[in-house]
Amino acid sequence: MSKDAWLEQDEFDVIVCGTGFTECILAGALSRLGKRVLHIDSNDYYGGQTSTFTLDAFEKMLIQSTSSSIPTSPGVLAPESLLPGSESVPLAGVPPPIIKNSSIARSLADVPPPPPAPVEKPVPILTDSNGGVDDANTDSPSSETKDPGEDDTPAPSSSSSSSSSATTFNESPVSSTSPSPQDVDEIGQALRDLHKDSRRFGIDLAPRLLLSTGPMVSTLISSSVGRYLEFKCLDHTYIYVDGLVQPVPSSKGDVFKSKMISLLDRRVLMKFLHLVQDQQQQEGGDGGDEAKSGKEKEGSEGSASSNPPGSFFDFVKSQGLTGNLQTFVLYSIAMAAADQTTAQGRDILSYDAGMSTMRRYLGSLLKYGSTPFLAPLYGASEIPQAFCRLGAVYGGVYVLRRSAQHLLFDKETRDVTGIVCSEGQPLKCKHYVSGVSYLSSLLESTPSVSSARLVCISNASITASSDRLVFLVLPPHTPGVDNPHTIHVLQYDHNLSVTTASTFLIHLTTIASPDSKTVLEK
Repeated sequence: MSKDAWLEQDEFDVIVCGTGFTECILAGALSRLGKRVLHIDSNDYYGGQTSTFTLDAFEKMLIQSTSSSIPTSPGVLAPESLLPGSESVPLAGVPPPIIKNSSIARSLADVPPPPPAPVEKPVPILTDSNGGVDDANTDSPSSETKDPGEDDTPAPSSSSSSSSSATTFNESPVSSTSPSPQDVDEIGQALRDLHKDSRRFGIDLAPRLLLSTGPMVSTLISSSVGRYLEFKCLDHTYIYVDGLVQPVPSSKGDVFKSKMISLLDRRVLMKFLHLVQDQQQQEGGDGGDEAKSGKEKEGSEGSASSNPPGSFFDFVKSQGLTGNLQTFVLYSIAMAAADQTTAQGRDILSYDAGMSTMRRYLGSLLKYGSTPFLAPLYGASEIPQAFCRLGAVYGGVYVLRRSAQHLLFDKETRDVTGIVCSEGQPLKCKHYVSGVSYLSSLLESTPSVSSARLVCISNASITASSDRLVFLVLPPHTPGVDNPHTIHVLQYDHNLSVTTASTFLIHLTTIASPDSKTVLEK
């Protein structure tokens, strides 16, 4: 293997493999602390599972994913590549594919090329004996001079007139096998137009929204990484209830104007929201009324946190929320992904997790706009890339299309001493950090959560309102959809620089199940 691509620096404090969210944040933080960091990735793009692609690149990746095979072990390492006193363990140089069971409803490869434009032949210009132009022929191309004795039969289809040529293209039996521009398939033409603007699309593998007062926003601010990023607040959030797309209330006034909440339920809901906010204040979180008396706080604590139930769903029921109120709280505020009435194991939303999400949601309301959610411009991969920029500023070394083939460790102490990268270069390090996918050869099983995704490009909004940046929740078992789990729908437009001005980019995400494809396509 050639040494031309070897790095000049071959000793680091930390080597990080993979450019996912966690790896990028860690590499940036370590570089800022003065550590010598090498950050590598086998892909030619940043972001890992949160990568963003142009339309052409996204379609290409989907096609490749259908033929990808599980990577094999790199095999035995050559003795000359070992560091002195070290042993090696082979790693998965290329992680397993992120996308499985993909399909494309409309592919440009399935569309025939557009028909060639009709060739325009020059119109003959007749002149008189004095060299002047015959005005009669310029007024009407069809009034050509006939030879003596020529009959009055119509001119053949090969007439030199451009207008006649167009008519002949549409009507001539000889050319009927080639479709005219008017007969070009509309879907095919639309696909060609989209691919012309491929670079104007930013399609996320896993779209990401941030709560305005959530931990990620706090990290972006405290680390100054936020200066590399731009965000927009979503216009509105909706939930599908009672056969209608209903706006999710974002203030006390919205609650009392909401059509999906009855008069009796409004008081129950407001009491529940105050309970959550009061407990948040007692625990030192954002929001809440600092003027509350100690007695009121003590009463709130007794109601909310004394002997809390095991699941958030049980807690919601214990507070008297039923029907639409349960649906509203569980799926549009607490963001439960699975059906909580039947959830088991890790699908159960715990009391602590549900309360934490609710507090952050309520604390984020009206922070930067009418909704608590922020969406990054140019796609979700901008966030991990911003931490990579931070790492590079403080001396981190970043190399794409390179991975760790072997992990080296000391024979006696069993401490990590380095890696051998995919270019065959031994690289020394004190610590090695990697995503789980790169360690699959060392683990009997790797923890994973599978999601089913549908990405649509549409020329129409999913709502009848003027809102363009929209988050829609379809709760489990929505009539007509029969979804076993929650479906989260995100609609983006050109204001996020991820699509063209005339289209919307729509993401649908749910927990993977055997019927996911059928459910999402409904």
